[in-house]
Amino acid sequence: MKKLLTILLALALALLPVLSVAEEGAAAVTPPVHRQDYDYSGVDLSQHYTVLMYLVGDKFAGTDAVVAKMNEILEKEYNTTLEIEFLPWSDYQTKYPLILAGGEKVDLMYTASWCYLYTEAAKGSFFTLDEDFIKTNMPMTYANQKAESWGQTTINGKCVGVPCNMMVPNYKYVGIRQDLADKYGIGPLTSWDDFMNYMLTIAEKETPVSGIYAMNAASDTIELWRTYYEGYNAMGVYSDDFLTFYPEDGALPEAESIRYAVTTDMFKQYAHDMKKLADAGCWSRSALSNTIPNYEAFANLTGASLVWNGTIFNHMHTAEAAGAVTNAYDLSPNAHVFAEEYNNSVMAVAENSENPERAAMVMDLIGFDYELNLLGNLGIEGVNWEDRGNGYYFSDSTQESYPANSNAMGWWMKKDYKIGVYDDARREAFDNNFKSRMVSNPCTTFVFDETPVKAEMAAVSAVKNEYFGPLTLGLVDDVDASIAEMTGKLEASGLQTIYDEFYRQYNEWKASR
Repeated sequence: MKKLLTILLALALALLPVLSVAEEGAAAVTPPVHRQDYDYSGVDLSQHYTVLMYLVGDKFAGTDAVVAKMNEILEKEYNTTLEIEFLPWSDYQTKYPLILAGGEKVDLMYTASWCYLYTEAAKGSFFTLDEDFIKTNMPMTYANQKAESWGQTTINGKCVGVPCNMMVPNYKYVGIRQDLADKYGIGPLTSWDDFMNYMLTIAEKETPVSGIYAMNAASDTIELWRTYYEGYNAMGVYSDDFLTFYPEDGALPEAESIRYAVTTDMFKQYAHDMKKLADAGCWSRSALSNTIPNYEAFANLTGASLVWNGTIFNHMHTAEAAGAVTNAYDLSPNAHVFAEEYNNSVMAVAENSENPERAAMVMDLIGFDYELNLLGNLGIEGVNWEDRGNGYYFSDSTQESYPANSNAMGWWMKKDYKIGVYDDARREAFDNNFKSRMVSNPCTTFVFDETPVKAEMAAVSAVKNEYFGPLTLGLVDDVDASIAEMTGKLEASGLQTIYDEFYRQYNEWKASR
């Protein structure tokens, strides 16, 4: 990075130890920024250009109308059009790397700590953003991006993307069919054991009669796994492949406490629980090949539970419109809530973009300009939301066509304008509770450079991917034998070599703190 980002990172490192998330949250109000106040004269706008953005996730019905409204501004003022392609949850893992490697047109790519940020950065898939480039093509980002955020997208000395500009609670909600829980006399779910009881009861008493699965699992139970380990105050150090446990004093953990997640005793116990649920019939035995997402099944009343982020409330509303009674629960009410770090959503310029300057300009405009940002976050006023006064915006009955902050663009561009976009008191109560329990992951600015162990990382990831789905769906004959077999293959693939390099880099980073 050049001088600016070097200074910003140094400042961030100096400040982070003394800033609590609670203090940030109390002051986390984003003042509106307006494009008219910034100079884009350094960007060549003489030729019309269409910026193609790829997002992970499924497309909402109102997306095209929202993008059309954004393009009314972009075309008129900047001779530019934005086009968005979606990589659906059902197959994004297959398509994502191919888009960046296959020579297809792509300008902007959503990425994240959990979505190929590190692996694709190691391949050189993302355009390097240095100070001069940002200052010229992204003046609003240059002036308004939080200093401490840059460290989370700076890999091996190069900034490869613009992270989200705010931290919010990162926690998993568990949604259920409350009418079915009431039918079988099941009380509030306040623990993992309560949830297991609910699932097993549905499988035993409801599924044989109605065909409704306790959970319409597909491919794996990654969100449920995250819910499980959050209950132990486990935190990711490098995505959630490498986990440790939150030190109660907020100090940096020792390197040796960081373990490859699927080799932990915690994962083994989880796998045993999953086998118990699978053997009871909580989901289909063909779940590995199931292409119907969990949230879709819950919304159409063929699944009785949903585990995800706050997006579950949109699908709960759909289920309620179809006649169900739903509710959401926190299975670990005494656990810490970790902040969703800045690199949990990132927008990157593709290295093979035909016009990285124009791509960056569009990223700047939708990321910060109040009018464009509000469009991308909430949708169209009078169609997807309305202003009911008191300085707050509320969702209305048509919001389901473009739920607020519910696609990957919204996750990245979200801002806290002191706007209330949900009229669901349940979600508001959850969010307030989560904010009161929020702590920052002390390892948040550590970024592992995979380059020295690139081959080993690829081999270890391949082994993990081979076993993760069957183990997390309970579709193995013997959990202990399967984990032992996986562990042997991980070790043969170079896991210890990865640990040695990981710990070396971590200890150097820790010493620099």
